[in-house]
Amino acid sequence: MNVLLQTIEETKAALDSVSEDKKPPLVISLVTLSKKLIDKVLCFKDVPERFETEILPALYSQIEAAEKRTEKAADDIMSATENIMAALAEIEGTGKDKVQKNVNALFEACNFQDLVAQHLKEIRLLSDDLAEDMQELNESMDSLGGNGSVNAQMPGRARKQTRPDAHLLNGPATDF
Repeated sequence: MNVLLQTIEETKAALDSVSEDKKPPLVISLVTLSKKLIDKVLCFKDVPERFETEILPALYSQIEAAEKRTEKAADDIMSATENIMAALAEIEGTGKDKVQKNVNALFEACNFQDLVAQHLKEIRLLSDDLAEDMQELNESMDSLGGNGSVNAQMPGRARKQTRPDAHLLNGPATDF
């Protein structure tokens, strides 16, 4: 943005210093350049809307799925560990201390769920910030003249990033 403002200031200074007979061709050139710039910027008009309608909901859905899966995994581990603890009370011998030590390690390891939840919350907050930025970008593009007819002329955008491990993402079906 600073470069754009600097260019506008330099252009204004150049216009002020140009003789009157050279101003009309220079202004026409600037208007033509401005129109090309607006056309180039408006070709990205679909980005904020696509972010809001497709990408952000998908992002939130993935975050929610990760939250649910980690919570379920932690609950399953805790339940299994509690069952081991109950069974351990019935066991005697030298291996009991080793099993108890590992059971305690399992209880401590279940803290991963809290840590993952904290990271996912931060991702959600960053996504919210990005959503606000996209809304502002959309409003700025609208002020450039981005109306429905421009949107209708734009080709659809394909997803830029694909996962190389997408074929591995069909884990067990879980109904949360």
